[in-house]
Amino acid sequence: FQPKELPLSGVPERDIELALVYPKDATQYFYLEGKSLRLRSPIDRDPEDLASLQLEVICTVLSTGKRKTIPLIVTISDINDNTPKFTNLPYVVAVPEDTNIGSVVFRDFATVDPDSNVNGQVEYFIGEDGGEFFEIDLPHQGLLTLKKKLDYETQKTHFVNIIARDRAVNPENRFSASVTLTVNVVDSDDQPPRFVNQGYMAKVVSGVNSGILQVLPEKIHT
Repeated sequence: FQPKELPLSGVPERDIELALVYPKDATQYFYLEGKSLRLRSPIDRDPEDLASLQLEVICTVLSTGKRKTIPLIVTISDINDNTPKFTNLPYVVAVPEDTNIGSVVFRDFATVDPDSNVNGQVEYFIGEDGGEFFEIDLPHQGLLTLKKKLDYETQKTHFVNIIARDRAVNPENRFSASVTLTVNVVDSDDQPPRFVNQGYMAKVVSGVNSGILQVLPEKIHT
């Protein structure tokens, strides 16, 4: 609740005189106009997490000269005016191709958002083009898990679009940022050797018991 006027009796400049007193070195965001507290300059709550300001109003009764000091606390509400920013970039990870489905392959997403409460709480999602092999089951934790088996021989690198979004109460007021995670697939010994050709033929000359064996159609390769 924000009253239009301070709850004081008497008319300023006729019955009473009001003075606003700030703590030492405090920014003077407000001034008095009669009994109304007016904003002198914009307030940015976020850099110093400025949740409230404690001031004093000195009220002097003009007829008697008596003075009274009244504490005044101004509560500053947060609005969602900051976009999450990724830190510790770039994001690159190496994952063996024989990693089991469901394994956590990346857990180091980090963001900063100076807003307060839900406005500064960030959740992580996978973009539309990155969900075939990977998923994030718990957005508030941001753990990337393997959804589909990797194959080094088919695709050696995956580029996964990661979205960070705050949790403002009104979805229309939410801010988001995106970044690319590079997943390098590491080759595993998962392929048995195979002959290049389906069959080979060796040519042997009768009566010869030493020398190089001629193999057709070519040398044996695997």
